[in-house]
Amino acid sequence: MLPPGKAMLVYSRLAPLVRDSGCQTFGAYVLRIREDAAERTKAICALTTNHTFFYREAHHFEHFAQEVRPHLIEKLDRGGKVRIWSAGCSSGEEVWSLVMTLLGADRSEGLKLARRDIRVLASDIATHAITKAQAARYRQEDLKPVPEPLRRAWTVPDGQDATIAPEAQALLRFRHLNLLGDWPMAGAFDVIFCRNVMIYFDNPTKERLVARFAESSCAAATFTSATASGSPARLWKNWRTWDQRSIRGGRHDDPRGDCRGFAHDAGHPDEPAVERAGYRSGGRSRQRR
Repeated sequence: MLPPGKAMLVYSRLAPLVRDSGCQTFGAYVLRIREDAAERTKAICALTTNHTFFYREAHHFEHFAQEVRPHLIEKLDRGGKVRIWSAGCSSGEEVWSLVMTLLGADRSEGLKLARRDIRVLASDIATHAITKAQAARYRQEDLKPVPEPLRRAWTVPDGQDATIAPEAQALLRFRHLNLLGDWPMAGAFDVIFCRNVMIYFDNPTKERLVARFAESSCAAATFTSATASGSPARLWKNWRTWDQRSIRGGRHDDPRGDCRGFAHDAGHPDEPAVERAGYRSGGRSRQRR
């Protein structure tokens, strides 16, 4: 996956782990991580880039607020469910920006919305990034890119820091997930954000990934990627709608739209906890073409 030009980056990030492991060579370390799951997780975390910030590429969130959000609310008003996936959520800034935008600047209306059938999945391959995202605590300085009305409605100041409001936190489920591995989620998503992850993949991998996103989406889903305009046209041939197109005018009765396994009501007494959390029991992804 990595071109030769990244060799020095790989060396600089893995060299400390090689030393700490007691391995004498990188080759020996590669053999170690093939067998040692804990060491492999350390290597993955060292190699991943977690640079992100709130409201990064603000036009994506503005488009979501103006074009997508109204139709998601219409779907909820008809008794439907809304399922959103932040794929490659890193340390949480993207998905919290998305959730605040979904709930809106009017806190009283947002609280009503939060009680509707909404679930947001945020996944990443880096466990340390997920840990930070789950904490939902950031410096107030880092939150400044978020529009002030949203910050006022959905963050709780605490000294120089601020925490995402608990009502917003309740909508999210964070999961460790390798986008190139199995996807244990069932059902379909209305919105998928996968933005700055795909710049690290080659074009054939991007094509396969976008095709899988399409198969995991409702018939009228919205997909947003930061790399859309710079990718080959064929990358998007299997995608129903993406980036600057909304769910307006599309079908909302996709038979997979109940998102079984990801979106059960939390706390249902006869439902396995693993399904409430977002996974089919022992599930592997559907067979992909």
